[in-house]
Amino acid sequence: MLENSSRSLFALGFFALVSFPTKADASYYIELYNYFSLIPALPIVTPQNERPGDIYDIPGTIYARKADCFPEAKVDSSETYFLRALTLDIRNLSGEAAAAREMIGQITAEAGTSLENSVKVSFGESGKVKWDQITVRNLGTLLSDQNTKNACRQRLLSLLRSTSDDPNSVPWIIQSVWYATVNTAYRTTTRVSAAASGVIRSRLSSVDASGATQTEQQSERLTIANTGRTPFPIAWRPAFISQSHYEYIHQLLYADWLRSLMKQIYLSKSDQEILEILRKDFQFDFRKIPTPKEIARDMTRGKPISFEPDNKEHLLYMQATDVLIGVSEAIAAIGK
Repeated sequence: MLENSSRSLFALGFFALVSFPTKADASYYIELYNYFSLIPALPIVTPQNERPGDIYDIPGTIYARKADCFPEAKVDSSETYFLRALTLDIRNLSGEAAAAREMIGQITAEAGTSLENSVKVSFGESGKVKWDQITVRNLGTLLSDQNTKNACRQRLLSLLRSTSDDPNSVPWIIQSVWYATVNTAYRTTTRVSAAASGVIRSRLSSVDASGATQTEQQSERLTIANTGRTPFPIAWRPAFISQSHYEYIHQLLYADWLRSLMKQIYLSKSDQEILEILRKDFQFDFRKIPTPKEIARDMTRGKPISFEPDNKEHLLYMQATDVLIGVSEAIAAIGK
């Protein structure tokens, strides 16, 4: 990272979809990061039309675009699937999702019912997600080529040398980006009559500006689904990772609590509940977990190595890092 002191990488606004509550309320960092560990990739904080080959100054802030630094690097596109949905507290939604929720909540309230406190969040049309990835493997050569007349690369190298305490630092060059629409599903708390259901359906067209809506009657209760219209960046992988942090994470993988958490997502549980499970079952020590700021710093120091998307050990590193960040953010939010 070009600015090692920043915590922006892990201070989630959950890409304009999810906002996190105060310490008095439940937080869901662990489930969110566990979700993205299944890709595995890091969630994007605030979408800025990220493309592979773009460079973050600090993740969430674009330093330069691919066209300026790596115009010769080709990008491949493919499709993948995100099959599982997240269950979140309805209060955690923000941005367009929160606006749609408010309108849906008002419509159902006027029809004599209300929405449950939880919402299911999924991505893409039927889980289908677009995935773009830079295809050249010689970004390091392109970056350090002293004969290049590419001013963008020279500025990047200059920044890396001047802002790092270590002569080797890791640039945040984006290797892969996932794009998807965001879909939310709500359920009413009480039974809905046929007449009330008809009224709700007729009024839901006002929500269509932020995406199509559908309803389904289930045991006299109504499920309302809102499907986003526009795909935007939701997750990314770096082109380079820190070798020292990579080794640290692989040592940490011997910890029983981390292996267990990577296998069990503890669906629908809050951070407080999951941390209590870890403390009870594994004598989990909050004090031994690095802070989000420390994780961001450690990911940017030491010898940079190319992230290989076909390397199972590199993918395991990304997966475990996601889970560690989620736990670290949960601890910070709860104030342990």
